Amino acid sequence: MRKTKSRAGRRPVQSSQLDAIDEGLIKALRQDGRTQNKVLARSLGVSETTLAYRLRRLSDNGVARLTAQQDFAAIGFPILTLVQIWARGREVAKVGQAVARLTYTIGVAAALGHCDIEASVIARDHRDLARALDEIGAIVGVEKIEAILVLDIVKFNADSAAFSS
Repeated sequence: MRKTKSRAGRRPVQSSQLDAIDEGLIKALRQDGRTQNKVLARSLGVSETTLAYRLRRLSDNGVARLTAQQDFAAIGFPILTLVQIWARGREVAKVGQAVARLTYTIGVAAALGHCDIEASVIARDHRDLARALDEIGAIVGVEKIEAILVLDIVKFNADSAAFSS
């Protein structure tokens, strides 16, 4: 059996192949993504060269990615709404792509169960939210929508994410 290689020509890293150094590196960067390599290497007991290799390998293999996150309430979007969408007469994927292109949509997922698509929408105020919901409802293939206004975010774990669809 032939082993597959990553886009950088290295063998892909499986999550089960992450060792204590990889796990420690990811944990440290979650706490402060701006930590200097020199400091990270020292805290993990490896050389800067080894650390740089580990970072590159985790990134090249799609295991980890450094990103910046915005607090949507802090930038003027205090309203978060989960929008359930039912599609008819058009592929769910195409409807989902159209929803994803809307300005205030921060997340879209195809679903199996109660609805076809679940979208997370942020808004500046209730009028803004009404406009966003009208835009979603006007998309070709949207049969019905239901909006769930989020009153309080009890947990939001941004430590893990799907990098591609």
